[in-house]
Amino acid sequence: MTAVKEKDFFTHNDDLRFADLVSVDTSLKGTTILSYRELVEKFGEPIIRCDDKTIFEWIVVLKRKDLIDIIITIYDWKENRSPQLIRELEEMEWNVGGHTLREVRLACEALGI
Repeated sequence: MTAVKEKDFFTHNDDLRFADLVSVDTSLKGTTILSYRELVEKFGEPIIRCDDKTIFEWIVVLKRKDLIDIIITIYDWKENRSPQLIRELEEMEWNVGGHTLREVRLACEALGI
């Protein structure tokens, strides 16, 4: 799968139905190392959860012609860091959730994360 153009995916910022969801039924399939700034540049502002497990989360839907779209989530998990510190870090490990490992690998490769 080649890298996608911005219009080939959308996020919770583009479709507000996703912003209020507690879950899109994804589970941990891998991790990626990026800064908060890089994620905001690529996907826009995160959903701010600030609960006992997650502070920031992005829901990304990769559109595929003639196939089912791939939904992934990118989120911190039980970070013992303040939201401000997470925003300032040069990079950190983020969890990547999805429905299948294969879909998450395809999406991460296509999205360049």
